[in-house]
Amino acid sequence: MSNFQGYLLSFNGANLNNKYISLKSFKVTPNQRLEIEAYRDANSLLHRVTSPNFKTKIDFTTVAGLTLSDKEDMFNTINTGLINSNQKSYNVVYWNDDTSSYRQGTFYMPNVEYTIRRISDTDIIYEPIRIAFIEY
Repeated sequence: MSNFQGYLLSFNGANLNNKYISLKSFKVTPNQRLEIEAYRDANSLLHRVTSPNFKTKIDFTTVAGLTLSDKEDMFNTINTGLINSNQKSYNVVYWNDDTSSYRQGTFYMPNVEYTIRRISDTDIIYEPIRIAFIEY
């Protein structure tokens, strides 16, 4: 039986609506190993020392054509997980395909760039927006 509950990302209990995510762009690199030291001994055997703390990276773009209201709704959901606005750190629950379960972590979000597709007198329409979360 699957543990999947229909969402990919959640912020303090608020699930990000999947309609905002270009699903073919959604990439999660879970449980990345951090190598502290690697060396070869006198017999040329490789020795690796890795951190026991694995980190995850989440990267996706939004669907094309988000309206200003869509963008605001999406970021309102994301910002429910905001821990520190100065550092742009977030509490995120994400689907981890390595374990087929949800996992929680503290992530920072790199700066987001916005490209406008078109504007009207009352709205802005956006090109896909790239969003990433990198675990502390």
